[in-house]
Amino acid sequence: MKNPQIKQPINAGTLQSTTTVDQKGFKFLDMELSLPISYDLENWNISLTPTFAKPFNKITTTSVNTISLNGASNKVTVNSTPYSENHLATIFFLDLGITYKF
Repeated sequence: MKNPQIKQPINAGTLQSTTTVDQKGFKFLDMELSLPISYDLENWNISLTPTFAKPFNKITTTSVNTISLNGASNKVTVNSTPYSENHLATIFFLDLGITYKF
């Protein structure tokens, strides 16, 4: 017999999530053009690498969430591709390095 003053644990169920990449095979993600520039002083080296990157193929992902509670399960499929991956843009960036030789 159950004691009514003792709270019984609640069956919380389970949640399972699986994410897969939709593309198969090898594809170039982007192409980059860079021009390293270096300047040497007596004990110092300064380097600068400007880079231009052009994206080609985005990566799309799909997530399947399965919720099980009291013997019943529900499966939900969603496009889980991040916003930034859906809206790829050409980018320009600089890599700066300073080295001291002793």
